[in-house]
Amino acid sequence: MDDLWPTSEFQSIDQFGEWLCEGTTGIIYRGQESASWGLVSSIDRNPAKQGDFMANLDDENSLVRSFAENTTGLLGTIESKFCENITTSMMVMQHYGAPTRLLDWTRSRAVAAYFACLDAL
Repeated sequence: MDDLWPTSEFQSIDQFGEWLCEGTTGIIYRGQESASWGLVSSIDRNPAKQGDFMANLDDENSLVRSFAENTTGLLGTIESKFCENITTSMMVMQHYGAPTRLLDWTRSRAVAAYFACLDAL
């Protein structure tokens, strides 16, 4: 990976633990399984429609409508309030694993490390 998106590799769990404890400010992390993956949203990872922005947008609009229709009464009060517009609806959808155009970011090294290692756990 290039210097624009630096990566970290560890030879031991102790080395990893030290890295987690180091203090950082102003840095955001994207925890993903492979450093070779680009910054591509889950809705854009659909191989059948890769690069077809309008088809992905149509899929996303359909998913947002379907989510709103099918989760009525299933979501908690706070989550339901978040589903009052498309952007916040996508945030709730993303939380539950639905494909959206959103990318998850965090200021926490531990959270990024968790998602980077999730499939190996």
